Amino acid sequence: MFGIQRKPMQAVTGTESPGSVQRHDLATEKTVEKGISLQYSVGTVCALEFLQAEGVSHTVAQRVLSEPARRRNRH
Repeated sequence: MFGIQRKPMQAVTGTESPGSVQRHDLATEKTVEKGISLQYSVGTVCALEFLQAEGVSHTVAQRVLSEPARRRNRH
């Protein structure tokens, strides 16, 4: 839909803490930030489609779009 091609998921590396993984993948971080921005401007469905097309897992996309309190803190 919308002419967006899917990209394979990129590897995420980091150290684990209870309930989360610290992301060191800046490309995915920027993609998620853009998805959140799209949610505010064009809606959740379009943001979810964008994130999935960019290879962000459904679990992560669902978390960042539906549970703002669980989003990672920005640096």
